[in-house]
Amino acid sequence: MALLGQPPEGWEVAEAVDSPAAEVDVELLTEFRAGVTYTLDGSSRREALSVDFTLADLPRIGPDQVLVMPRGHHSTTVVSRETFLREARDRC
Repeated sequence: MALLGQPPEGWEVAEAVDSPAAEVDVELLTEFRAGVTYTLDGSSRREALSVDFTLADLPRIGPDQVLVMPRGHHSTTVVSRETFLREARDRC
């Protein structure tokens, strides 16, 4: 999945939700910065889990692999795309 630049065709960029607790700006990513934690999130019919990552996490992900943060865990792990899809199907 491309993470930088324009989103793929058919995707929408959500506007920031007004929150009295925080001011949020939405902008397209053009680069990743060291020391910054990013969150990838999505929506679906069921609750989608978010994944936090840093620039240092990206080299850990090989071809046909997925970075995941299993429910109830506070750290990420890399699994094969096949494992990711199989486990996703089992939970649907």
